[in-house]
Amino acid sequence: MLRPQDCFGYLEIFYAGGSVTKDVSGRMLADDLPPAVHCGYAPDHAAAVDWIRGEARAGDTVLIMGARDPSLPRLTRAVLAALGSATRGR
Repeated sequence: MLRPQDCFGYLEIFYAGGSVTKDVSGRMLADDLPPAVHCGYAPDHAAAVDWIRGEARAGDTVLIMGARDPSLPRLTRAVLAALGSATRGR
C-alpha cells in the first residue's frame, strides 16, 4: 500500500534466462498504474539512480527489491553514493 506522498519505480525486468516468456516489461507494469500512483520507470540502473536522486528527499526511505538479479547490491551502493553526494551538496 502506498501513501499519496510515496513514489514507486520499476526497472526493466531482470530475466535470468531459461524458457521464461518475456511477454511483460517494467514499462508495461509502470504504465498500468493509475496516475495517482507516482510511478517512475527506468530502463537501466543508471536511469534508476538518476530517478531516485531526483525523487528522494531527506528523511525518505529508499527500498530496492528484486529477484535473482545479481547486480542489485551494486545498484544499491550506487544509489547510496548518489544520495550521499546529493545531501553533501545541499
